[in-house]
Amino acid sequence: MTFKQFALRNVQRNLSSYLVFFMTSTISVMVFFIFSVAYFHPDMDISDSSRNLTEILAMILPYQYGCSLLFILYSFGTFLHRRWGEFGLLRLLGIADSQFIKLMFFENVLIGFISIISGILLGLLFAKYFFFVISMIFQFRLEFSLSAIPIVLTFFAFISLFILVSILSPFLVRSQNIHSLLSKSRKQNRQSKASLLSAICGITITLLMYGLLVYAIQNQNELKEGKFTEWLMYSGYDIKIVFVILTGVTYLLFSQISTIGIMLLKRNSPFYFYKTNLLWVSNLAHQAKHNARNLFISTVLITISLAFTANLYTSYLYTAEQILKESLVPISYLSYPQDQNLKENINYIDTYLEKNGYEYEKTQIPLLALNTLPMMPGEGEVTIALLSNSSFNQLAHFLGRKPISLEENDSLELVWEGLGVNPPSTFQKKEMEVEGRKLNIIGTDDTPYFKYVAHTYYVVSDELYREIKSIYPTYILVEYQIPNWTRLGDFSTQITKRFNEGPRQVMTAANHFQRELIHNKTFFFIGSFISTVFFIAAISFLYFRLFANIQGEREKYRNLTKIGLKRKEIKRMITRQLAIFFFVPFIIASVHTYMVLIFLNKENVEWAPFYKILQVITIFGVIQILYFIWIRSKYIRTIFRYLDHGKI
Repeated sequence: MTFKQFALRNVQRNLSSYLVFFMTSTISVMVFFIFSVAYFHPDMDISDSSRNLTEILAMILPYQYGCSLLFILYSFGTFLHRRWGEFGLLRLLGIADSQFIKLMFFENVLIGFISIISGILLGLLFAKYFFFVISMIFQFRLEFSLSAIPIVLTFFAFISLFILVSILSPFLVRSQNIHSLLSKSRKQNRQSKASLLSAICGITITLLMYGLLVYAIQNQNELKEGKFTEWLMYSGYDIKIVFVILTGVTYLLFSQISTIGIMLLKRNSPFYFYKTNLLWVSNLAHQAKHNARNLFISTVLITISLAFTANLYTSYLYTAEQILKESLVPISYLSYPQDQNLKENINYIDTYLEKNGYEYEKTQIPLLALNTLPMMPGEGEVTIALLSNSSFNQLAHFLGRKPISLEENDSLELVWEGLGVNPPSTFQKKEMEVEGRKLNIIGTDDTPYFKYVAHTYYVVSDELYREIKSIYPTYILVEYQIPNWTRLGDFSTQITKRFNEGPRQVMTAANHFQRELIHNKTFFFIGSFISTVFFIAAISFLYFRLFANIQGEREKYRNLTKIGLKRKEIKRMITRQLAIFFFVPFIIASVHTYMVLIFLNKENVEWAPFYKILQVITIFGVIQILYFIWIRSKYIRTIFRYLDHGKI
């Protein structure tokens, strides 16, 4: 037998072990290849939708390749762990280092080459459906087209990855001595000792963390009043802290609380000694430490997949609500003092809406500019505008807000939230002077009333407004409320081009809606693929954990059959343990996902309805159940095949 024949037969003998490594590698190659074909498609510049998709693919491809690298390294590391005894035996028989390196290199490159070819072929098969879905979703025709660039890029990207794995793996094994390799293959897990004090601390910290999240969601308005919490919300660090908290909760659940839970089950004699409960509970306790680590990783990955997909899904569904929140109203017309065609232009808008059957309401608000207003916010110095108490109440009624009543020298400060990440308290003033009269600032309101015109507004009494009205230039703001405004795309583009050329400015929500809808649709479409890959990776971690210890498990079940355990009881034991491995992480991840979505939409909880999140969880849950059925069937067949024939 030649050395190459020995290496090839070694791969054939470990084919079942290599199967998962091969499958994970093939899936990674397939996804990368499909994205590459789409990115290098010659017709991806025909519209804004396709260009937006190209930009997102350019960002996604490097991240997907990096995740593939980590995933393949982990799966191969788990595969090596299963073969410690084999490597120890080869070294004991005197295999040279050069031969060992050559053996590992040949095996890895062979599996990698087959994975790349299989991934590209599967990519060619599914790429047509990928383009079909793109054409259907984004409303532009995109025929399947293939060039040599995606094939070459995918091949060299992943062959270099497998060569890197082939170079690193021999050094990992050579760093272990023969005794260590042989003993690791037979090493038994020690049962984790349950500490009541650690469990109590873990439960306490977990409850405090979840309580903190619930309190933050329910009392967001009160939290804004604190300097530190206000800064957190405006800086974006609050969601990062949420992920850290949920990660800590997950770790405590599996490392401490699960251990004490198993201990309580063992102390419950009626349950523990009922049928085969003693066997599977003891097995969980025996492997609790290793199980906790793998369940923790799987739960975190599933949480990321569910939360990412659910957030993209709800963002896509509620695009119109998000745009309207940012724009406040569908159409805003700002007339500068030099605008001589205000009535004519407003009549033009009204006529179009009435002619095409649109229901609408409008309001007209005069504003006094204390200094020259820029054409767009953010240009020049911070601008200040005044409006009367009655005009403010008129606008508040129009937007569904509460009216106010001001005394002669009182004033309410309105801060435009588009100033950036700085909290509104940064801009609060205690007093202000207008034409020699000091205004008493009774409060600052950061609730959006205007999205442009000026940065800061002061609501003054009607008496003061009448006194200074002739001193400062008057700007007229006309705003429209239109229920079915999302259909105004063409008209919005028309009036924007027509009216923005003169001393006026028009802002419409419909223009932003179409662009944002395409953006959210693209992210949801691509993100769903990435989330699915992450989800499969999370489930595969559990697969690796199960089959890495298959040798010890098969010996255990073989010994149990010798003392009279029936196969029906073995199936029941295996099913219960696998159900815990697969569905406990998914249930915890589902709860985490709901918490994350509610927190991300804490200002608009209605944008993250439970039934929409449940739809995403249900889809992933079906994938989880199908994967569980397949793994359970394969695991039981592997155990029973050994019991029947003495081999896997």
